[in-house]
Amino acid sequence: MAENKRRSRSGAANPYRTVTASERRARRQAREGKNRAAAAAAPAGGAAQEVIPQDIVNEMLHNPTKVVTEDQLRTEYGYVMADIRNMFLLALGLIVLLVVLAAVLPH
Repeated sequence: MAENKRRSRSGAANPYRTVTASERRARRQAREGKNRAAAAAAPAGGAAQEVIPQDIVNEMLHNPTKVVTEDQLRTEYGYVMADIRNMFLLALGLIVLLVVLAAVLPH
């Protein structure tokens, strides 16, 4: 009975059973992870795998980090500087217009 309720709620929320890109990516990574795990279980040439202590793994999982260089930020968000410049010019033009109108129009 609880299963029917669960189905009806999920069916109402997603009637076409669509899958988001992140869900597809997670499923693909899970499938590839199984393949990698099988390949890692039988290392070629008897090479030993590096073992990371559990406390470091927990710390990495709780605080994921990604190093991003300034060049990557500039290429990814270059449009932001152009937008800020345009907003500055617009604000400056409007202030000049207000000063001119205040001087020209009678009080």
